[in-house]
Amino acid sequence: MKELKPHQQRLIVEHDELKAKIEALEKFIAESPIFGDLHDIEKKAMKLQLKAMRHYLKALDIRIQMQERKSERPAH
Repeated sequence: MKELKPHQQRLIVEHDELKAKIEALEKFIAESPIFGDLHDIEKKAMKLQLKAMRHYLKALDIRIQMQERKSERPAH
């Protein structure tokens, strides 16, 4: 595998950090008694935030796949 360029490395780091944040928020929503005590509007906002984070992660997945395809192509 080729050495990753700095922007590719940043993309991977951003992806991994976002994935960890998503997992933490999912756990908080599913398991924390604090979440149950929040105002309904705040709960909805957190769920909306989680949805947006998942969309953002999907966009990063696509960008990473595109970078991988570019690096697999032979140089002209």
